[in-house]
Parts: sequence; C-alpha cells; structure tokens
Amino acid sequence: MHIDDMDHLKDRISVWKLVDGYNHIGINIDVCGGEPTIVGTRIRPENICRYGTIKEIMEDFELTSDEVVEAIKFVESV
Repeated sequence: MHIDDMDHLKDRISVWKLVDGYNHIGINIDVCGGEPTIVGTRIRPENICRYGTIKEIMEDFELTSDEVVEAIKFVESV
C-alpha cells in the first residue's frame, strides 16, 4: 500500500506527547487511558519497575536499556 492510499487512516494515527524531561516516556490519549507509557508501547513504567533486573526487563519486554532506565527514573520521581 502506498502512503497516498492511507488517507482514510489519518484519524487513527496516534500522537505521542513526551513527558517533560523524558525521551522515552510519553502520553497518548489512545493508549492506556492516557496514562504515561514507554513511547510506542502499552507498557506503563510502574508495571516493570519491580519485575526483575534491567537485563530481564529488556529481554522480556523487548525494550532498550535507555527505555528501562528512564522508566525506573520516572517511577522514582512520581
């Protein structure tokens, strides 16, 4: 499908707004009720912080170390 043929999907394209001070934590009104998540996912930071080691979180949730570390920092700051 060519991008010009996707006009009918424009209203379904989600927009992420980064949380101030974070590069990987954002809010999207169409994801998790507008609660902060790791951008591009439905993973809420508080759901992974007590999960295991950074390496285990990265492997099990397919996240980068930057995403995991930032999620932990976000939860600690709230």
